[in-house]
Amino acid sequence: MNFHHIKKLAEYNGQLPKLISEISKKDVQKAIVLLEDWANHKRPLKEIYDEARGELA
Repeated sequence: MNFHHIKKLAEYNGQLPKLISEISKKDVQKAIVLLEDWANHKRPLKEIYDEARGELA
């Protein structure tokens, strides 16, 4: 794992709470699913982040 990879993971972790909070205003159930996946490391972080971004697009 190189520095760039670690930096991107930190960026995703930093942005996810805000994104999930925004999603919860529209779809609480979807926000809960994303939050559980993130908290339990069920999927790669980038995949969760991309899905969250897609939900707000």
